[in-house]
Amino acid sequence: MTGSARWRWGAVTTFPRWAADGDAAVELLRRLGRAGAGLVLVDPAGEGPQLEGSALAAFASAVPAAPAVLAGTRSAEVPPYLLARELVTLDHLTHGRSGWWCTDTAADPGRVDEHLDVVARLCASWEPGAVVRDRVSGAYADHRKVHPVDHAGTHYRVRGPLNTVPPRRQPVVVLDGAAPEVVDVAARRADVLVLATGDDGVHAARDRHADAVARLRAGLVAAGRAVTACTVLVRVPAGTRPADLLAAVRDRGADGFLLDLPLVTGPALDRALADVTAGLVPDLVRAGVLGPARNPGTTTLREHLEMD
Repeated sequence: MTGSARWRWGAVTTFPRWAADGDAAVELLRRLGRAGAGLVLVDPAGEGPQLEGSALAAFASAVPAAPAVLAGTRSAEVPPYLLARELVTLDHLTHGRSGWWCTDTAADPGRVDEHLDVVARLCASWEPGAVVRDRVSGAYADHRKVHPVDHAGTHYRVRGPLNTVPPRRQPVVVLDGAAPEVVDVAARRADVLVLATGDDGVHAARDRHADAVARLRAGLVAAGRAVTACTVLVRVPAGTRPADLLAAVRDRGADGFLLDLPLVTGPALDRALADVTAGLVPDLVRAGVLGPARNPGTTTLREHLEMD
C-alpha cells in the first residue's frame, strides 16, 4: 500500500430494480456518503433494464453528501470524441465528482489503450486561459491555445479539438482486472484499478493480485507517473468480515476496497447497509485504516481519492 495511510473505499451496485424508484437510489447514496464512501461504480452486468449512465451520474451529483457515481461502459460502445464530450460535461455539472469505468479492457487492451489516449488528449486540447471572451473582437477563445489532436491510429481517427466547454481537469478513469495486459494499460492511463475477488473467497487470488499490484507500481514509474497515481481497490462481497477484509487489502498491497451491494431493496438492503455503516466502517475506523467520514460532496473525486 502506498500514499496515504488511510484507505479509500466505495461500493459496486446496479440499479435495474430501482429504475422507477429514485427515492431508493437517493437513500442508498446518502447513507454511503455519510459513512465516507467516495465512489459508487454502477455495474452494467446486472439483470434487467439499465439506467443511462451519464444521466445517473448527473442525478447523483445533486444528492447532498453523495459519493461520485461512475457508470460502467464498454469503450467499444462509445467513440472517444463523444465520450470526451460527455465526460467534460459531467465534470462541470458534478463539480469534479465524475469519471468513467471502462469495463472491456481485457477484451482488447490495445484498442482500449488507444481509446483512453485519445480521450485524454481531447480533454487536454484546450490550454488554461484559452477562453478570452473578448467583446471587442468577438473572439470566444485564443485559437493559439486550442489544439487539434490529429490522431490517426490503428482503431481511431480523430482530428479534434473538443467543441465543448473547456475541460477543468482530466476525467478519473477506472479499469478492472489483474491480467498483465490490463495492468499495463492501467499503468499508462488509469486512476483506479479494481481487483475483483470473485465467488471463490477474498483470499483465493491473493498472490496473483499482489503480482498485479507490483507490476502496476513498476509500470507507473516506467510511464513517468507517480507511484501513487493509480489507486488500487479490492472488490469484495458485502458481509465480508473486517478481519478478512483487512487481510485481503493488506496482502495485495492495495489502497482500499469496494463492497458489492446486493441487488435488493427494502429490509434486505437496509440490513446490508446497516452492516456496512454501523458495523464494518466503525470497525475499520477503530482499526486505524479508515479516517473519520468526510462529506464526499464537498470534494472532487480526485481529491477524495487523494490524487490531488
